[in-house]
Amino acid sequence: MIPQGEAKMIETHDDKKSYCRKLGHHVPFRYCRQVGDGLPCSRVLDCWFEAFAVEDYIRQNYSEQEIRDILTPPQPKINTILDIVAKLKQKDSA
Repeated sequence: MIPQGEAKMIETHDDKKSYCRKLGHHVPFRYCRQVGDGLPCSRVLDCWFEAFAVEDYIRQNYSEQEIRDILTPPQPKINTILDIVAKLKQKDSA
């Protein structure tokens, strides 16, 4: 659980809005900050650099491992689909 003072710091930019190229409409930073399993979207630096010092924000609020996780691009959708199909085939044959 994030201590109260730290929670306020991480929420500093939550109400700012920007256009999301993935979704095709404007979203608040709060959405981008927690969309990836509670971590920011992998595109957070590209989308928010003009609005505030997002790189500094990420460095101040996340561990080195979390930053690596944030900046690792998601796997292509086809890979996700193929993984799901493979798991379904394994389940059917069991």
